[in-house]
This record gives sequence, structure tokens and C-alpha cells, in this order.
Amino acid sequence: MPSDALREEVANVFGEIVAAKRLVRSGRAVELDGLDARISQLCAAVVALPGESGKAMLPLLEDLHASLDELAAALGTASSTDHGPSAP
Repeated sequence: MPSDALREEVANVFGEIVAAKRLVRSGRAVELDGLDARISQLCAAVVALPGESGKAMLPLLEDLHASLDELAAALGTASSTDHGPSAP
């Protein structure tokens, strides 16, 4: 995959993560099926880039990682405050 297409796909994944964080913080359910596979494909595509092209993508992947950490934290917070229905 050309680096321009990779950058576009990273931007798309960022958009999905931002939307997911927004949904989680508002107490709504979020669907993350397939996100892990897309990120794995992105990482594999970056590794396959020649030399400097791949290295140039590393800051984007680091930002993506940080954004995923934020989503994980939001999900953790949401699950710790969601105790389900009260016991009778």
C-alpha cells in the first residue's frame, strides 16, 4: 500500500477511535469489531514500506497507539461505573 494511502487509512482509524471515545464517554455502546484487524494490517503495511518511508510513519503509529490507550482508559472507566441492573 502506498504511504499516502496508509496515511489516509490511519486518519480513518483515528476518526473511528475518536468517535468511539465520544460514544463511550456519553454512556453509549460502541462497536469495535474489526478495528484490531485493521490496525494489524496498517502495522504490517508500514513494516513493508521501504526504509525512510516506513520510519516516517512511526510518529503516526505512536499517536495511534496513544489514542488507543485513551480509548482503553475510557472503556475501563465506563465498565467500572456500569454495574448493570441492581440486585433485588
